[in-house]
Amino acid sequence: MTGRIKALLPMLLAVTAAIGLGAPAVGSASPPLPKPTGGFTPHIAAPNGGDPSQLTTPPRLRSSLVIAVAFKGGYSTPASFPDRTEAAVGAQITDVLNPWFVDVSRGRFIGYSRGSTHQYVQVQPQAELCSGPWLNEVTNLANAAERKMGTDPDNYDAVVYYFKKLPNFPACNWAGRADFPEDGNRVLLNGDMSLRVLAHEFGHHLGLGHAGSQSCTDNFGTAVPLFSPLESYCQQNDYNNAYSAMGAHDPSPIRSYTSSQLATLGWNPGAVTSISAGAPAVTKVISRLEDHVAGATEALALFDGFFSDPPIWVEYRMPIHGLDNTGVLVVGAGERSLAIPPVPRPAPYVLDMTPLDLDHVEDVGLPVGQSWTDPDGLSPLGKFKITLNSADSHTASVTVQTVPSSTDPAPVVPNVIGDTIPAATSEIAAAGLVTGTIHSTIDCEDINRVVAQSPVAGVHLPLGGTVDITKGIERPGGCGIEQ
Repeated sequence: MTGRIKALLPMLLAVTAAIGLGAPAVGSASPPLPKPTGGFTPHIAAPNGGDPSQLTTPPRLRSSLVIAVAFKGGYSTPASFPDRTEAAVGAQITDVLNPWFVDVSRGRFIGYSRGSTHQYVQVQPQAELCSGPWLNEVTNLANAAERKMGTDPDNYDAVVYYFKKLPNFPACNWAGRADFPEDGNRVLLNGDMSLRVLAHEFGHHLGLGHAGSQSCTDNFGTAVPLFSPLESYCQQNDYNNAYSAMGAHDPSPIRSYTSSQLATLGWNPGAVTSISAGAPAVTKVISRLEDHVAGATEALALFDGFFSDPPIWVEYRMPIHGLDNTGVLVVGAGERSLAIPPVPRPAPYVLDMTPLDLDHVEDVGLPVGQSWTDPDGLSPLGKFKITLNSADSHTASVTVQTVPSSTDPAPVVPNVIGDTIPAATSEIAAAGLVTGTIHSTIDCEDINRVVAQSPVAGVHLPLGGTVDITKGIERPGGCGIEQ
């Protein structure tokens, strides 16, 4: 780590947003900002990438304009005045956010200039409070007020609108909102200018999506080991990665972005080792991402060479609690969109390596001495097996090898009609499937035996798929009584 960056760390340690964060301690995802109106021409200037020592031009400050917004009151918006000045918000950007950017980018991105102009502008939006039209109206009115005073917000890379915390209505339960770079240059701060919110919202401004997590349970709600990245029967939360500033949690110090997000921004060249399926087994020492050790490997990007999905990422991270505790080996599924149609900025998902501890947020790392094999690897070149050999507070030894992909056919649903319930359950389990809901129906000929099943026998299901069965039961009063 360079002396310049080291000098910034005390400031960082003493002190993350959606496209919306919720209240400062708890996040709640919000949709992207509505498309701005008024003919805005987007600023799409990529961050400075590459080795800082090899840059032909030094990293530059991007321009920012801070607008403190007051509301006159009326319609659905209560009157309020900003509780922070434009100068105070600008100072938070230059004195707190910018050093964080310098540290996280290894000096490749130095942040934003300070462009506040006066005390505040006063607007009176008429749309429903915190609705999409309201957000557009507020920013359009504020921009118009700025233009009357000789400042054109469209001339800035980022325009930050700060206003006092809005009423705690569901639609207003966010701390920040931001445009993606192709959509606009707006960053909205709802009474919160903390580093947590700034790092998150400006991450969106730079083009990053959220950072999420995945955990898996069986049909009875019991946590089970991870079977496959982003399986449909697992639970994905695109806002729940505690190891990224683009997640919703609030660890201290504020987290870097994930290695895949740093790669998207061009901030970790030379720090990522790519490994392809079918390559010989390799053991690598990974440096803790937060340490920024020059020349060290900070992440592994595993490509199966078969599917077009993004790679599996392996990185070693500072634990959520305790700077000097043994780190956490985090396995992520890369940026993938689970939405239909896909969202423009999908989330990288951290995969829970220790699901049985019921903690799906912080304790997700692979334990020392244990291995994880990607069960989703169907490439003819094989699938990845990751083993954490050893770890201390700053480095981890990881072995990556390719093991044969499964060629077993998909399980076939057996015919369990007429079986007793225990026999049917055993036969379904032997086929690699799980007994789902057991329904009941009056059937005096087959009491406590299976009289129906779904799906029917002969259907192919994924490994671990569910088969529901229906058993016969007596009529109330007994089957020997005619009714």
